[in-house]
Amino acid sequence: MKSYIDEIKGVKPKSVLNKLILITSLEIILIMIFKEYLHTFIYFLLIINLYKFYVILFRDNRLTSPIFFTSVAFIFWMSIGNFLNVILTKYSNKTHYCDITLLVSVSYLILLIGLATGKKIRLPKIKRSHFYLDYKSGALLLYGIILFSMVTSVIYNFPIIKALFQGNYFGNRITMIYGRGYLNMLGSFHTYALPFLFMVKFHKSIKINWFDVFLLLVSFFLIIIPLQRGPVLTLFLMYLFIYNDFKKPISIKKLIKYGFITVLLFGSIVPAIRGINRGYLEILRNEIGIHTWNLSHYIEMTQETGYFGLKPLTMALAILLPGHQVGFEIWIKEYSPINVNVGGASMSLIGEGFMEYGLVGVMINFFILGLLLTLLFNHRNNSYGYYFLFLYFLNRTESIIQFGFGKVLITFMIVFVFVNLINNFKPNVVSKEDTN
Repeated sequence: MKSYIDEIKGVKPKSVLNKLILITSLEIILIMIFKEYLHTFIYFLLIINLYKFYVILFRDNRLTSPIFFTSVAFIFWMSIGNFLNVILTKYSNKTHYCDITLLVSVSYLILLIGLATGKKIRLPKIKRSHFYLDYKSGALLLYGIILFSMVTSVIYNFPIIKALFQGNYFGNRITMIYGRGYLNMLGSFHTYALPFLFMVKFHKSIKINWFDVFLLLVSFFLIIIPLQRGPVLTLFLMYLFIYNDFKKPISIKKLIKYGFITVLLFGSIVPAIRGINRGYLEILRNEIGIHTWNLSHYIEMTQETGYFGLKPLTMALAILLPGHQVGFEIWIKEYSPINVNVGGASMSLIGEGFMEYGLVGVMINFFILGLLLTLLFNHRNNSYGYYFLFLYFLNRTESIIQFGFGKVLITFMIVFVFVNLINNFKPNVVSKEDTN
């Protein structure tokens, strides 16, 4: 199968990747040379990262390429977040300025190396051993999954909706979901099945009908009930990626313009609804900087406690067990001196890797992220299911960078199983693997 990303000419991803590797390597050398003057040198590092933005936006202008979206997300949350923390002197220990800045730059370099390594691995095409469904049968199956999932989601969210009308919504919004993970998993399938259906319809040039729009509105309503920002952003990006690849390519200029407006609106409305009594600029600085700010506490902790190994991942998997299972972000907040007025302490993939095995853990995590992105990208044209799996994983890279693998492990496992269950639509066109 082909998408619009395969038709974009004049882009040389290998050249873009090599340029970013060169710039980041130079950045790391300069950090090590000027580490004693880093508080002043940090402004020069900002210019370097803005130049990376320029290279990404105007040299590899494919929205759903592994380089484009992942790099923009990393630089925004990690590099610019670190810059804000340094100039606002938010780190608990000034000696951590250099350590964290170096970790951020090394992480991005290893991510790029992972992307480059994935391009050299050739995956064999899957030999199908089962029959293809025709569109009518496959669509009927998807509609059934979507409706069943939405009913389950209503049951799951019923205590939250009830609390909304009783006036104690904000105090019980988080605690009411404890011990009901199985309902949450079943109730989340509509968020994967519906965009998958849209993707198939766009690719086959089948019109979206009024019932599809109705289901989209219901899906959006069910997602916003808990007032969590992550699922809403995931939903928005998923449909954005699908529209870009199968309906109409979105120009980078429009993406920057409307993306900026969306961030401003989203950043203003959600905190206001959730009753966060802080100024907009304070909220924005906190949102951008929190993922590297906590690194200062992680570094302080590991000097006394050592490393935690795979504990972040095993605690993430424990959510599948019955009853309320404490997530690693909640546990680390209670275990550490991190003082945040939210449910848990934001990990970031750097923090997760550092608390697992130190610098080695950071490098392994980011190499795996880059490798998986490229492998899924190269594999995507084999079927609808694998194209959707790539788009979903690409979508979730923003959350992985901000919170670590543990935060998205369960949902990605669910989507992987879902894709393999319904990955039997017969594609119109099968193309060679795109390894650019």
